[in-house]
Amino acid sequence: MQTQQKIHIVSIEGAGTSALAQLYVAAGHSVSGSDDGDGLYQ
Repeated sequence: MQTQQKIHIVSIEGAGTSALAQLYVAAGHSVSGSDDGDGLYQ
């Protein structure tokens, strides 16, 4: 049995890291993130 993990991703606005976050959420994990980028995904 897999336990739910709390995962924080830095630079979450990037194409690779946002996709990774979606995979973690689909697997049942709780994901948060931070980014000081240009706000492309707002």
